[in-house]
Amino acid sequence: MFGKLMPDSYTEGEFGPPLYENDGKPLDVEPTCVETPADGSKTIFEIVDNACRRNATRPAVGVRKLVKVHSETVNGRTFEKLEVENNYTFMNYTQFNERLTNFASGMRGLQDLQPKQRVVIYAETAMDWLTSACACFSQSLEIV
Repeated sequence: MFGKLMPDSYTEGEFGPPLYENDGKPLDVEPTCVETPADGSKTIFEIVDNACRRNATRPAVGVRKLVKVHSETVNGRTFEKLEVENNYTFMNYTQFNERLTNFASGMRGLQDLQPKQRVVIYAETAMDWLTSACACFSQSLEIV
């Protein structure tokens, strides 16, 4: 299990603390820093792909349906506020893997994208963004 943080680790680095293995030791004991996941994954896509294989029927990604869009004006600026349902609808790992594979195939079919090329994903950070990002990782494309 991943996710153990040292008590003072929140101050490390621009992108947060390193990921440590939850080795069952108390929090004040120096943990082992995870360099490679237990399944041997070496890339983000391998982590996702292996997770999809291991957890085929388990819930993977959840979304909430949009109920209504509200406009709110504050100090002369108008903002959109989204009202969403309280309940999530989940897609299992097999469905998510199929979705990202189809998206990756479509991306490669529309553009002659080569590994290491850069791609901009202009979207809210949600299921569609995650699908797009994982599709890019599957094709060795860089997200900028």
